[in-house]
Amino acid sequence: MDETRNETTEMEQTKEYQLFRLSGKLTYGNTQESKEAILEKINPEATNYVFDLTAVKMVDSTGMGLFITFLNYIDSDKTTFLIIENSFIRELFTIAKLNKLFIICSSLEEAQRKVKEGREL
Repeated sequence: MDETRNETTEMEQTKEYQLFRLSGKLTYGNTQESKEAILEKINPEATNYVFDLTAVKMVDSTGMGLFITFLNYIDSDKTTFLIIENSFIRELFTIAKLNKLFIICSSLEEAQRKVKEGREL
């Protein structure tokens, strides 16, 4: 079993948002590949970004830093959503006050609804 590969990153583009699906561990020593893949594939034309973290098993401060780095690469008028089902991981993001920078959702459906609501404002 290969333990060196701890995370994966997949990307999809819709009309309303760019979706990144992350899985595995976002911890020290494991986030560089995901960070490079994300930054390389940012679509500057997207108006919203969604990170699906439902398959993320573990996250530490380095993993959270990946999202701060992402914010530095996009326009400040863009909205970023994080889908976090795991209550412990959600609590970590709240303690770190990242809920002030990102809209945290429990499901893709909730994120899609909020994207649509934002368009209608």
